[in-house]
Amino acid sequence: MNCIKSIVVADDEPLQCEMLGQILNKIVPEAVVYTAKNGKEAYDFLENRQVDVLITDIRMPVMDGIELIRHASEEKPEVKIVLISAYKEFEYAREALKYRVVDYLLKPFRIEKVRDVMKDVNKMLEKELENSHQLRYYEKLEQLYQKNRQMEKLALLIKRKTAVEILDEKLYQSLAKPGTVMVLRWKKKTAESEGITELQQEKLLQSVHQICGGGYEIPQDKGIDVSEYRMALILPGITEQQAVDAMEKLLDELVFRRIIFWCGISGTCKNLVEEISRAVEEAEEMVSFSFFTRQSGGVFSWKLWNENLEMIPEPIANTENDIRVCIHNGNAEDALEKLHELEKKYRKKPYVAAYRLKHMISSMVMRIVRDIDGVLPTPDYDNLINEAYQSYGNCDSIEELFRISEELFQKEAAYYGQENGSSDVVQKIVTYIKMHYKEDLSLQNLAERAHFSTSYLSSRIKQRTGMTYSEYLMSLRMEEAVRLLLYTDRKVVDIVKDCGFNDSSYFNRIFRKRYNLSPEKYRKVHKHVEKNI
Repeated sequence: MNCIKSIVVADDEPLQCEMLGQILNKIVPEAVVYTAKNGKEAYDFLENRQVDVLITDIRMPVMDGIELIRHASEEKPEVKIVLISAYKEFEYAREALKYRVVDYLLKPFRIEKVRDVMKDVNKMLEKELENSHQLRYYEKLEQLYQKNRQMEKLALLIKRKTAVEILDEKLYQSLAKPGTVMVLRWKKKTAESEGITELQQEKLLQSVHQICGGGYEIPQDKGIDVSEYRMALILPGITEQQAVDAMEKLLDELVFRRIIFWCGISGTCKNLVEEISRAVEEAEEMVSFSFFTRQSGGVFSWKLWNENLEMIPEPIANTENDIRVCIHNGNAEDALEKLHELEKKYRKKPYVAAYRLKHMISSMVMRIVRDIDGVLPTPDYDNLINEAYQSYGNCDSIEELFRISEELFQKEAAYYGQENGSSDVVQKIVTYIKMHYKEDLSLQNLAERAHFSTSYLSSRIKQRTGMTYSEYLMSLRMEEAVRLLLYTDRKVVDIVKDCGFNDSSYFNRIFRKRYNLSPEKYRKVHKHVEKNI
């Protein structure tokens, strides 16, 4: 009985009321059952709660059942009414049928009868719900159709792919007045990125609808981040300052719920229908300042921020030369300190245009990174450069911009340090493998630790040990396995785990291939020899 969510039982006899409540709890366990000792209490429930079924006695103090039924029938027609009656009151109860009573229960209550009545009531609710859904579905389809037609026309108008004449009279008149445009940006939470949840997004959009109820919403193309969402809002009759005040207040309210968004707001247009394309461009340029406020969100208006678009970042040639010297000496620490100084400088207001800063920093870093051409094998160099360009291409915050640059400088400094002998990273990695060979080691993780590519680190390990990484790791594990077999009485299955193997059958296969004996046989043969020696 999935449609019955709440039931009100009204009866001035406490024992009868409690008994019926217990029966209903067993028959419809998913429903909440409220009890009332008179018609007035039951009526209060109907006024203040969502009620599906009202089960009421006839004779009650304060407000009797007939009056309660009359009020419920007139004011809450969606509520299904079931009458409680004794045999002697049956004829009197028949009068109540004109008030939409759907069924009745005779005292004393029989569980089977109550169950049958509830099943019938649930079927009625199911049928009404189905009809209601169908009606709402077709109404919604029509609304969506009309709305989509409007949005398509506005989207074409914004992109200057159509003339004003395509708008119907009603839409044209709505837009032929002063107003402004907002571009709203937010990020959805994914496994790979931070953002807001589905519920938080619903709250955000709900709040925006309340503020901009008379406007038009047009979904925009996503940016470079797949978790990003954008929406343009065309707001007739709203000035730039009014939009700023409303959205700043909303951001202050939602940030406490960890709902972060960014909003770019155009200047006030004298006639939206004629200036809509330019206004959208202004709003999009303003929302680009979200590059600097990933953690806090922000509202950026044309009036206050448009001059920042023309600001040119200060030249950084001297900083670039200083970083290059540090990198070539394998000194990553000093290079990163100078990079962090740049980051601190450009994190502060007044912000420059995001695309200018991104181009300046990424170009500087790539010029320095290209110096390593010839130091690395060509495939490693090409991979490093390609990955760097891809990372910068996907970067959409100042934090990411400098994190990518930091990682590239660490890698380059590590390569130079290894080549000029100012540090022996490979020896440190080899020592680390010796100390941690029992753990779940991967070449990828070791390469990241060293800031090398996997192929470069692998070639250097082979140069140092005479073995590939996997061969060297296997030799360490096998040496330990042999030691434990000969000098302890531990079970083979325990030795397998202690040496970093997860699979006994795999260990046995590798051991037999290497020593031409099973671990048990090897122990038996060589331990005997050891004792004789």
